[in-house]
Amino acid sequence: MKSPGLTERFSLFKLLTLSLSLLLTVFTGCTQDQSSKQVAELPSDQKITETIQSQLVASDAVAADSIDIKTKDGIVTLSGSTTNLLAKKEATKIAESTYGVLSVVNNLKITTSRPDKAIDQDVDLALSNDPVTETWEIESSVNNGVVTLKGVVESWQESQLAATVASRVKGVKKINNSIIVNYDQARSDEEMKAEIEKKIKMNSEVDGNMVRVNVADDSVSLTGAIGSAHEKSLVADLARVTGVEDVDVDRLEVHPEYENAMYREDKIETLTNSEIKQAITSALKYDPRVPEHKITVSIDGNTAILEGEVLNLNSKLAAKTDALNTAGISTVANNIEVNHKVVVEPEVPTTDKALTKRLEYSIMRDPYVDKTAVDVEVNNGIATITGTLDSQFEKEQLNQIASNVKGITAVNNNVKIATAETST
Repeated sequence: MKSPGLTERFSLFKLLTLSLSLLLTVFTGCTQDQSSKQVAELPSDQKITETIQSQLVASDAVAADSIDIKTKDGIVTLSGSTTNLLAKKEATKIAESTYGVLSVVNNLKITTSRPDKAIDQDVDLALSNDPVTETWEIESSVNNGVVTLKGVVESWQESQLAATVASRVKGVKKINNSIIVNYDQARSDEEMKAEIEKKIKMNSEVDGNMVRVNVADDSVSLTGAIGSAHEKSLVADLARVTGVEDVDVDRLEVHPEYENAMYREDKIETLTNSEIKQAITSALKYDPRVPEHKITVSIDGNTAILEGEVLNLNSKLAAKTDALNTAGISTVANNIEVNHKVVVEPEVPTTDKALTKRLEYSIMRDPYVDKTAVDVEVNNGIATITGTLDSQFEKEQLNQIASNVKGITAVNNNVKIATAETST
């Protein structure tokens, strides 16, 4: 017998959810009109396309006028061009997060061109200067703007971070990530399955109570249903726990109507402080940017309190994000201190002058920010940035760049945004 296609399964799910809605009407005393309002009507393909277009226009990270969007049966195809790899990834994220989108095909081409030798030099410099990847033995090569990374790391998250660092370099069009993950421990399928289920449950960005996890021979298969294409990508990443060799999400179906509140599970009320603390600790362990052994976590109501000391500002900010993405947490008291008296290499000075140069080089490599438009200075570990840029996005990009320079403890971003008057 031929298995049902996506459209047929989608219709069946809508029928089942409608039946559930009618049953709830009987037991709760709601009227049929009230119940029908609870099941949101899915947007048309044209509406999805219009929504994505408006979101791309609102995003300074993407050049919306060079992107063509086509939607058919909830599947979005992006074509055209963009200026850098980060913008291409952002376009995918925006499309995946749009209500009604089942999946995204990104065919955007990157038009920016630089000599391969210059790109390769900058990728090597970016990897060697990044506070996390600097000690990893990763080799890079470039061919027509396509960067290939090779080496050995201890986790999938580390391999992804290396690719992210390389993708922030001007001129990079694609990353071929050939980094090998060499786990330092063997784990049973049952142990990995339990951890994946817990990570999905404890992540506030996804509602995975209809996601089913199966692990066999170190390979994960996720089935069932989830509310958005973006959540589907997130749960695939969450499944990459220690020991997992492969993750298959082909049978995990996206059903946008599942995002309706009547189908979502209230996870916060059922969680204990111990569960929340354990989930945050686990998230820190899987984040290569965070030295989890140097951070302590405590829970006070819906607030996570973080204490400890790290070597760069990005570690502190990453720890806060990890805590905020944990179910049961609404605020974070980030008391982590940043120690800027660090040694990058024995022969490399760690003076403010040296930190200033490292920051300048980091800005020069960035595909978004024009280095000639800003001035930087580091004093006692605090970076001060002045100048004029075209958008708030570029200004915020500077914060991210500066926070990732080892030794910088805080950022005073005094950059102004150009107006029609100042740009003429």
